[in-house]
Amino acid sequence: MAELRPQANQYILGISSLWLLIPSLGGLYGRRETLLAAATLVTALVSTAYWRRGLRGSVLHAADLACARCLFGLLLWTTGGAPIALPAAAATCYVLCEALFNAGDFDMSMWMHLLFRFLGYWWTHVAVLGPASFRGAFVLSAAYWGHVFVAWAGARRDASFVASRAYGGGVARVVALIAAAAAALEFAP
Repeated sequence: MAELRPQANQYILGISSLWLLIPSLGGLYGRRETLLAAATLVTALVSTAYWRRGLRGSVLHAADLACARCLFGLLLWTTGGAPIALPAAAATCYVLCEALFNAGDFDMSMWMHLLFRFLGYWWTHVAVLGPASFRGAFVLSAAYWGHVFVAWAGARRDASFVASRAYGGGVARVVALIAAAAAALEFAP
C-alpha cells in the first residue's frame, strides 16, 4: 500500500524514534529496570526500521505497533499507572494522530505523533532512570524539539526529498545529537 504521508514527515517520525536510546541504554548500562530498558531499546529499533519506508500493513508496521503497545502496557505495569494524566495524555495524542492521519491532515498527525512520542519518552525516562533535573529535562526537551524542527524544515525545503535515501545520515545525526546532549549533561559543571 502506497503511503500518502509526506516524505519529510515520515523521515522525522523515523529518526525521532531514536530518542528512546537515552533511557534504554542508560537503563541497560546502569542495570536499572532492565526488562523495561530492553523493551524500550527493541521498540526504538523496530520503530526506526519501520519508518524508513513507513508502509502501513507491512510486517514492520505490525511489529512497530506490537512493540509500542507492549511497551505501553509494560510502563503501566512497572509504574503502577504513573500519574494517570501521563498515560492518558499519551494515549489521547496517539488516537488524535491516527484520526488526523485518516482525515488526511498529515502534518497535524505528525505533530500529534511527535507529542505522543515525547510524552512516552519522558514516561520511560522517569520509569527507567528516575526523574531528570530541571536542567536535564530542559536540555533534552530542547534538543528533541530543536532537532525535530530543524530536520523537518530542512527536509520540507527539498522538493525531491525521499526519506529512505536520507535515512542513514539522519540516523547518524540524531545519534550524534543524543550523545552530545547526554555528554553535556554528564560532564557539565
